[in-house]
Amino acid sequence: MEPFTRLLYDLGELLALPLHSDENNACVLVIDELLRIQMQLDTTQERLLLGSMLIELPPGKFRENILKEALKVNDFFTPHLGYLSYVKKENKLVLYNYLMMKGLTAEKLGEHLTFFVENANAWIQALERNLPMPAEFLRKEKTAIPPKIIP
Repeated sequence: MEPFTRLLYDLGELLALPLHSDENNACVLVIDELLRIQMQLDTTQERLLLGSMLIELPPGKFRENILKEALKVNDFFTPHLGYLSYVKKENKLVLYNYLMMKGLTAEKLGEHLTFFVENANAWIQALERNLPMPAEFLRKEKTAIPPKIIP
């Protein structure tokens, strides 16, 4: 069994969901019918991509402010928090992260997915309240690093 297929099977066992990859060798988890997280191997098959389109950003000053803050967050915080980008075609803010496949277990992936969902939801809720970023990012110092999930 391929490592990605095995990982999805094991994660599915933990979540009590039948998980499998589609024709693009990707798997999409839908959380509370609002958040879609795509899991897919990169071309080297050494890293697992987690990605989610978070929310549409209307044109204007608010979008400019959000994108400036997203750049700051990408630079300021540690990589396991994920990265933010903007997809112009969809007009949406995107959260993504890469995890090394080597040593990645379903348990570690499950922990990371939990953190990823919390982070995604924090961004969505902040933007729905017209804040440029989640309040917890405004309060954190660069030295405040959450526990490392993936070795």
